[in-house]
Amino acid sequence: MWLLYILLSQDKTVVLNSISHKQVLCFKGRMVKAADSVTFFEEELGDKDNWYLIDSIVSPGDYPAKSIFVSSPRKSIWKQFSKNEGPVFKLYMPLWTWSELKSAQEILQLGEPEVVEKLFEYLNGVPRFLKTGLESIEEVNKAITTVDLSKIMRAINQADSDQEVSRYLIQIVPKSDLRTSSISFLSPMIENLIISKWQKTRKNELLQFVRESLSPEFASLSHFRGFLFENILHNKLMAGGHFTTIGPLGGAETTKILAFPKQEQKWTKGHDNSKEGYYRPISKTFAAVDSWIGSVGFFNMTTAAKHPINICAMGELVSIFS
Repeated sequence: MWLLYILLSQDKTVVLNSISHKQVLCFKGRMVKAADSVTFFEEELGDKDNWYLIDSIVSPGDYPAKSIFVSSPRKSIWKQFSKNEGPVFKLYMPLWTWSELKSAQEILQLGEPEVVEKLFEYLNGVPRFLKTGLESIEEVNKAITTVDLSKIMRAINQADSDQEVSRYLIQIVPKSDLRTSSISFLSPMIENLIISKWQKTRKNELLQFVRESLSPEFASLSHFRGFLFENILHNKLMAGGHFTTIGPLGGAETTKILAFPKQEQKWTKGHDNSKEGYYRPISKTFAAVDSWIGSVGFFNMTTAAKHPINICAMGELVSIFS
């Protein structure tokens, strides 16, 4: 644990209680002690200047020491700790970026570079999948074949409702403050596979939900509605044809017909400036646009009346295509 390394480099006393270790460890001075129970270190944990690091232990106890609980988002694991006395601050760990993964490749022994790259492209920067390797892709593919619209909606409203969905198909995406979050599909690739499948097998049900979810009673699913709407548009644009555009927003409106042939969908980690193909960023946090066709232009999808655009990131993208 990086945090453990930082604390020990500052000569802090640290008790580590991890599901990955059979015993509880206490780092004090230059000594390390091990015990079968955390109660063995109650003296150290009674000091407010010491640290207690907990990794996915359901009942870790409540002590005066500064306590940090690390866990998956599954509420059944961290629920007991959240009841401890004193203020408890909940923070969400962001996903790994591709640049971070490349830097950590050799240090963390994540596997062969081409395997890690494939896992990142398909499963995003989720640490647990990077450790289990290609088996994770097989499990995700199984989940995709059985999931339906109602299962996804239940999982979004209650993350613990369906372990197969919450583990393999959706994820919590932290916002910039790391204190708040939203629910997203595990990756744009998986999102596209699921919604494209629904468009073929449950098209009427899908379109009905997109229309009816405008009502206030579906407020908690507005983010999910945006995913559905976005992917329906992606598929329409990839099919090619003639599109009527009206713009610019906020200025004198002009009407223009945009025409282009059917495009092959291509996924990219960066700013591919090829003239052919319908490009979509692998990362959900890609700052500039949702997609682009090199010979046509850039696309942003939104269900909001006002949709902010990162001008700096957009400028960088435009300069590459200039």
